[in-house]
Amino acid sequence: MTSLSELERELEEAEEKQAKWYSEKGYQDENPYNHGPCHHLIAEIKFEIELVKNFGEDWEYHPHGVVIENRYILTPNHKWRVVGRDKWYRYKNIEDFKTKYFKSSKRENYGS
Repeated sequence: MTSLSELERELEEAEEKQAKWYSEKGYQDENPYNHGPCHHLIAEIKFEIELVKNFGEDWEYHPHGVVIENRYILTPNHKWRVVGRDKWYRYKNIEDFKTKYFKSSKRENYGS
């Protein structure tokens, strides 16, 4: 895992590369049909930044996304499931997930 400052630097570099790609192609605004070479990378970096802000360094990478507390698997496309189960659920954002599914005593300790 990387620190928050490193993730923010990576995000800036990816957004600059994306903007350069758009200007080379002649697009004035982001075209929803041509996301560009860094679209998924930018989404993943933003997801990791939110994880670091909400859970600190208490998460691990997983083939489907990330694992929190060896119990929950979260994906960047707003889905989560319990480890060992096959049913996927949706969440609005990471803050909402944290407030709904973690006990209040654990919530207070995260991110500090």
